[in-house]
Amino acid sequence: WGADWNGPITFNDRAWQGQMNQLYLINERILKEDQLSLGGRIDLLYGTDFLYTQAAGLDGFAPDDWASSRYYGLAMPQLYAEVGSQALNVKFGHFYTLIGYEVVPAIGNFFYTHAYTMQYGEPFTHTGVLGTWVPNDQLTIIGGITNGWDNWDVGLPTPGNPGPGKTSNAAFLGAVTFSSSDGSQALTIANSSGNEANGAVGAGGDLIGNRTVTSIVYTNEFTDKLTYVYQSDFGYAANAGVAYQTVGQQADSAYWYGANNYLFYNFTDYLIGGLRFEWF
Repeated sequence: WGADWNGPITFNDRAWQGQMNQLYLINERILKEDQLSLGGRIDLLYGTDFLYTQAAGLDGFAPDDWASSRYYGLAMPQLYAEVGSQALNVKFGHFYTLIGYEVVPAIGNFFYTHAYTMQYGEPFTHTGVLGTWVPNDQLTIIGGITNGWDNWDVGLPTPGNPGPGKTSNAAFLGAVTFSSSDGSQALTIANSSGNEANGAVGAGGDLIGNRTVTSIVYTNEFTDKLTYVYQSDFGYAANAGVAYQTVGQQADSAYWYGANNYLFYNFTDYLIGGLRFEWF
């Protein structure tokens, strides 16, 4: 109380003062709908939210930090090219995650605040290759390889517990979306899994282990006015270190869970009300 920081809240983290969260620029070339074409996109974000959208080796962490002051800076959360059509394409570069329901760009969210599940339980960006296949209006399949959470090109540190595969941070990223024929319901299951530096062991190096998170998002438009969204996350990290261990969990492992519920009601074409209930 009385401090200028909103504690565990991340994106809108300043208290008792104004802040500009995002000044957002997008330059995009969209793929053609049904023929081979080239596309791509670059996003630039300036504001107080830059701190939470950085990637190691690109715009985040010294000496690569693009901060202009204590609270403000520039981030480039997306920089990718893609080839194909809207039905079948390959994307390579730096892009937003497939995990979760809430997103970094402010215009993509109903609420000004973010759920803790999104802030603390999910990656924001990845760098790698993703393939997308949309065989019909009811099914979308996405899959590819990245180099982990919020990372541009930084490799894993020398592990304190060397073992098979502990020096590789190649990770799977994928999602499947099922939609009803009338478009009123949709279910998306997404997963990210790969090695990360999950815990520290002091001077001996970092603990390297698998970090996996699976996200489920279900949307149901009950009527033209009422929409319900459910999102849940289940996360697991191996070799997280004793400091992260909780009673009842496997030694040196970390687990996290999130269950978010959203209810939106269109009072008019110009006025929408929303509720969010979260357990994390």
